[in-house]
Amino acid sequence: MPTSSAKAEHSRRDEKVTEPRGNGDPPLLKRTARLSAIAPPKMAAWGLRYPGKEWGRILDKSKPRATGGRKTHRDSPSQPGCRMELNVSTSKCETAPARGSCGFTLVELVVVIAVIGVVAAIVLGGIESLRKRASFTGAVGDIVTSLRKTRAEAFGRGIYTAFIVDTVGGRWWGIEAPNGISLSTFNPSAPGTVILSGSLPNATVFGPTGGYGLALLDPFAGIPILSGQSPNLNYCSFCNTAAPNQGFGEILFEPAGSVQFSGGPPGVGQQFTLQGTVQSSAGVTVRTTAVAITALSGVIEQFEQ
Repeated sequence: MPTSSAKAEHSRRDEKVTEPRGNGDPPLLKRTARLSAIAPPKMAAWGLRYPGKEWGRILDKSKPRATGGRKTHRDSPSQPGCRMELNVSTSKCETAPARGSCGFTLVELVVVIAVIGVVAAIVLGGIESLRKRASFTGAVGDIVTSLRKTRAEAFGRGIYTAFIVDTVGGRWWGIEAPNGISLSTFNPSAPGTVILSGSLPNATVFGPTGGYGLALLDPFAGIPILSGQSPNLNYCSFCNTAAPNQGFGEILFEPAGSVQFSGGPPGVGQQFTLQGTVQSSAGVTVRTTAVAITALSGVIEQFEQ
């Protein structure tokens, strides 16, 4: 144990090295330098078992200082009333992000542009193919709807109505024909009282030359659609084969519901055929649709290969 004279000398040294603190804080005693100068035997005699470098700052007896991020030990057994404070340093190890190259290389840019070009070509090709398919489907739908509307007008108006097709020019008209109609005197420039009219879009024609090529199902099986059934034209069984108005055909709807045709062999009805060509990345696709009309009841139906 240290003697009373040693304690008094030690206390006097501490008082001489006090450092004034601001904001009402207690004076800070610079013990670290003093303790480091004391010989190890004297430190052991005072009960101090820590080397001088391990000591922190020691606060005043009456007002111990509490600081954030530091641990204050309880009273030293050799010096009651004095608190020993050790600095606890916490070092943050922040890893800086690795520095890499910013932006794109020329090769990467070229590859991205090439991929975008390929994808765009595929998408645009698919869209164009769908558009052409939709165009052909719409053309068939328009002409079938026009046929049915012309037939319905015969019922509604109580007069004859005629549906005329121009297989050469790709046109059609639905007109009033109260006194019937003759294709030899029909003038496309002055067709009469028009109910409706229309034309085929690009890549859609009346055809092909060989016609639909398949026999139709009942009750349309007797309609001349094959060469052996002797249609006027394979793609239009009732159309004119000679002038005037070559390639024109007429369907006359009666108010009672029956139908008359401008030509073709007598039978259960007549037909005309439409063909559409669709160009895509996979190749050329040809779509063929036959439109059949029965003579007895004017039933209209379409068939697609």
